[in-house]
Amino acid sequence: MEWLAYTLVIVFGGIFAGTFIRLLKGAWTIHEPDKKMAVFELLLALGAVVFGIVGLIQSM
Repeated sequence: MEWLAYTLVIVFGGIFAGTFIRLLKGAWTIHEPDKKMAVFELLLALGAVVFGIVGLIQSM
């Protein structure tokens, strides 16, 4: 069952990372402070994906 949790982390992390990449590309108009926040959230989402992948490998 552990692998299921890690898979969900990877999936949702990937979805959020994709959203923030679109944000940063300027699909929507965002102000300067929001861009810094979007970069932080993107790193957080990518961190979640990496954490999920590492957890998935260890649980096998």
